[in-house]
Amino acid sequence: KIKSPAHSAGQSYTLTLPTTAPATDKIMQTDSSGNLSFVDAPSGGLAFVGQASSTSEVSNLTLDNVFTSTYTNYMIIGEYTLINGSGPQCRFRFRTGGSSGSDLSASEYSYHWIRFNSDSDSTNNLRNTGDAACDFSAPVNNNSARVSFRLCWTVYDPFDSSKRTALSGHGRMTPTDAKSAFMTGSCDYKATDSCTGIKFYANSDNVKDGHFRVYGIVDS
Repeated sequence: KIKSPAHSAGQSYTLTLPTTAPATDKIMQTDSSGNLSFVDAPSGGLAFVGQASSTSEVSNLTLDNVFTSTYTNYMIIGEYTLINGSGPQCRFRFRTGGSSGSDLSASEYSYHWIRFNSDSDSTNNLRNTGDAACDFSAPVNNNSARVSFRLCWTVYDPFDSSKRTALSGHGRMTPTDAKSAFMTGSCDYKATDSCTGIKFYANSDNVKDGHFRVYGIVDS
């Protein structure tokens, strides 16, 4: 059935169906006169590929088999809160091996993160040229309402083993109850493994709660 708009909308128009049958995966488009045609679906944008979430204490939040040959680059959006209030730091490792992944823990992580503080004009650097993981925050607060760290990152060429996997982006951290900070930076995984996943955890203690979503950036 095709139903007209409500009479109260005061609309009067004609839609004319195409003269040819549709091909597979086409959508319908109209011009300003209501003439309909079958066209290709719009390209570009983001495609959801995986998630990790927990509302209770876990050792880490791991996303396996989210980086594949389907997309070249990916976006990660998420947040997590850590358990210990004495100052744990957020960190991650890339993983390889698909759905049964394992950590890439060689000393191949080169990173530089800059923190801009809400309570002063000062900045802080967090950097390394050969770490076994990527530390991307100073010590964080453990209150779930304030959230330890929120982030939005782009991951470049993770699946391509002929290139280094790179990551860059920004986030917001809570160092203490009364303070917040903006973090921005990047990380290079200097080896040429095919990275198929990523694991978020802490340098000490567990994850209190959190969730992450990964999206493929559509190539065309």
